[in-house]
Amino acid sequence: MTDERATDGRSVDPAADAEGAPDTGTVTVDRRPSRTGAGLALVPALVAALAGGLYTSPGLLVGVAGLLGLAAGLARGSRTAVTLGASGLFAGAVLAGAEGAPVGPVLVGAAAAAVAWDVATTAVSVGEQLGRDAGTERLEATRALASAGVGVVTVGLSYGVYLAGAGGRPVAALLFLLVAAVLLVAALD
Repeated sequence: MTDERATDGRSVDPAADAEGAPDTGTVTVDRRPSRTGAGLALVPALVAALAGGLYTSPGLLVGVAGLLGLAAGLARGSRTAVTLGASGLFAGAVLAGAEGAPVGPVLVGAAAAAVAWDVATTAVSVGEQLGRDAGTERLEATRALASAGVGVVTVGLSYGVYLAGAGGRPVAALLFLLVAAVLLVAALD
């Protein structure tokens, strides 16, 4: 009797994988990231690339490179590429801040990079565990909304701290506060 569990797109029955073997009814599962999660991850990634990039060319260049890296990671199902792409998005926001972009867009870009990373890594995990075609739309939408909510609160609190500091405070201090919030969110994951 054949065990019909699918692993990595191959049958668990070695005889079923042999050339010319009869079809035993095994199921093939596509382990790439889910389409829903990939699409949901690209929205904040685009926001992150454009938020600071609209103010500085270097920020845009680094942000777009990060966007492409994240998209490539989603296409390949690579957590490493997703993380490198999200790091590029975050670096684009930091670079825009260093180049003199307004604080609001810099914060939005940095938070959107963190949200894109969270949603993209979830898409990779869902693909690995449940398969690309599993009905996970609600799960992933809920995760994306929760992550975006944390991002919005983080941006709001960070901007409030910036305003309370009233001028004269370096943008770098605000970015370090945002980095701390991003690391906290990552640690909770």
